[in-house]
Order: sequence, then C-alpha cells, then structure tokens
Amino acid sequence: MLAEIIDPLINSRARNKLMQKASIIGAKTGKVLYVSSKSKYCPNCARALTKNIKPATHKCSKNWDVSSTSMESELILEGFLNIIKMHKLKYVKIIVQCLPKNLLRETLRKNNGS
Repeated sequence: MLAEIIDPLINSRARNKLMQKASIIGAKTGKVLYVSSKSKYCPNCARALTKNIKPATHKCSKNWDVSSTSMESELILEGFLNIIKMHKLKYVKIIVQCLPKNLLRETLRKNNGS
C-alpha cells in the first residue's frame, strides 16, 4: 500500500486549455508511477483543416473531445485505474497538489459507483 502524490501539470495561462498533463508519484519512493496527457488539438489535423485537404497519415495527438475542465479529473482517474492494474497497488493516502480534493473525491466516487 502506498501514499501517492498527484500532480496535474496544468498550464493555467492557456485560455482554452487544449492540453493537460498529470503524474502520479509514490510519496515515499519518489518514483513516477504514471504520467499521461490529454489533448484537444493535433497540429497535423489542424493544418489540413485550414488548407481544406485530407490529413496525411500520422499519429494523431488529439485524444480528447469532451470539455477541457473534465480533462484533469479524467487523467487522475485513468492514472489510478492503470496503476492498480499495472503495479497491483492499493492506496492508503492521497496527497493532492493543484487539484481540488472534492473534485478527486467525486471522480473516484463516480467510478466506484458509490
């Protein structure tokens, strides 16, 4: 069982928050357990759209179509679910940085169905 540090790396200056990143780090070990990002923008697709052409085959970086505000909680939830599967870990304590605890609590509650 581990205490985890959640650190959403959010660009608070971005007007429309097209991309957000988050990491989950073991509080005692300092090891990175999970890092991920969500993006509402792909430069290749955007360039093709402005030129009114079909985009060339590429690895599209756009992986989010829902609201920008929901990116943050989704990244954290995704991280916790993946850590449980990948590392077979259980959490004792969650230390949150830059993320309202009630948002995390509500997100985890929705996923657990309680």
